[in-house]
Amino acid sequence: MSDFAEDNLSGTATTRSAAETAKRTTTGFQRYNGTVEKIKYFFVRRPVGHSLLHNAGLKPFSSKGRYKGANDQEIPKPELTIVASLARVISDVLRHHLVHNGVNFGMLSSPFSFLGVNFLWSQELYSATRSAIQLKSRSHFLFLILLVSCCLLAAIMGPASALLFLPSQAWLSAGSTEIFLIGTEDQLWPQHLTRNHTGLTLCERGDPGDFSCLQGGWDIIQGFVTPEGASKRLTNIDDAWTPRTMWLWRQDGEDSWAGSTLQGATVYLAERTTQNHFHAWNFAKGRQRRLRDASVSGTYERVTGRIPVVRVLCGPIRPVNNSSPLLLFPILDADRLWRVADNPGPYRALQMNGTYKSLVNATWTLLPAEFGTSTAGLAFVTNHPQGNSAGCGCSFDARWAQGHSAANSGLLVWQAFVGPSVLPNADNSEGLQRASFFQPRIKDYLGPSITSEAEWLEKLSTGYALRDSAGNFTALETLLVSTRLWDLPWVLSDSIEPYEKLE
Repeated sequence: MSDFAEDNLSGTATTRSAAETAKRTTTGFQRYNGTVEKIKYFFVRRPVGHSLLHNAGLKPFSSKGRYKGANDQEIPKPELTIVASLARVISDVLRHHLVHNGVNFGMLSSPFSFLGVNFLWSQELYSATRSAIQLKSRSHFLFLILLVSCCLLAAIMGPASALLFLPSQAWLSAGSTEIFLIGTEDQLWPQHLTRNHTGLTLCERGDPGDFSCLQGGWDIIQGFVTPEGASKRLTNIDDAWTPRTMWLWRQDGEDSWAGSTLQGATVYLAERTTQNHFHAWNFAKGRQRRLRDASVSGTYERVTGRIPVVRVLCGPIRPVNNSSPLLLFPILDADRLWRVADNPGPYRALQMNGTYKSLVNATWTLLPAEFGTSTAGLAFVTNHPQGNSAGCGCSFDARWAQGHSAANSGLLVWQAFVGPSVLPNADNSEGLQRASFFQPRIKDYLGPSITSEAEWLEKLSTGYALRDSAGNFTALETLLVSTRLWDLPWVLSDSIEPYEKLE
């Protein structure tokens, strides 16, 4: 596990529950009764009623809201924005006529020549008027009226009139689709993990590459996580269209947590719906077509519902023996941070079974009640340069949280965010969450801790044979073998707080 993982992407879809008898617990977590989850998946597009003409030779002049034109004259930004808005409207209408009924050849330059009053007695407008009379087309006459109106507005526009035109951007609904997840609440969002949640019968063989199984995906993770060059707070990820760097972030004194995990069934259906939705846009008519043509920012997809979040804390590292390591596990409170001024909080020792010698070992285990709130524990033992082994215990607190998933169309990646969805301030982007696990905007949407049984933990990381060894290791151990956690470069007396690396 790592500190709360953030990266430089963003994006999004929406899920709403069907039988939503929403009741709030003391933590504010929303519960759902019934056996069917109804997901309303919708898109919004940002229509462009104005756009600054960045490609028309304009360059920033000063911080006072002015631009320089081609002749170095100062152009106030509000006035320029109005002109750009009018040009955008004319271009959109002209494109519509070109696709459908056609226009006079002289009208092709109208989006660029209407700015002056002399356009009213120009040859272009005269030829357009003559063709409209010959065609007796109502749409052509409306286009002429629009041209004349925009020309007059551009001619009389000044500093005072600019105050009357306040351009704004808005997100409008661009269609929605409702899909259903059929299943019980225990199947979709289990609160107690048992053997019934380990997957289909085919998962019994422990195939690490089958994504329908609990242990599926370890090989994929091993392929796109690059330990080389990873630092205390950064790691390289190659799971998307474009390789990226993930920032492992945690404030001093805070708990490490990951809130970017997706709910597989929801996102799978939402992704299929995304593809169908984009295909349907090719046949849009009327208002939907105008929304499609007026947008340069693409779509913003989001799906709301319950997502898994996990916090993980590791106790102090200590020298251990391989035969019966005695590891220190944190004692977690359900509603409070574990660390005290960035120092380790309370912990207890737990005797573990013997481990392999000279190899990294990672074993899932259930923690007794005296270790507080936890879903599971992870016993970690590895080599040490001093000649003996070092080990520690990590406690996991997994929960379901109300949140939303967001799709990034550029990187083809879905992300998840805790809390209600909001429209982004920029193109296809949403602010990353840098918050404490127990801050109100996070805590109020968390459910109770998920519990588990030993049979479920065994399937979480099944046996996997390494090609260059006669031993049989778990899939998680094979992932750690290629990292620095196998042969730690630091010693126990270092002041770099090595337990942070394990989280």
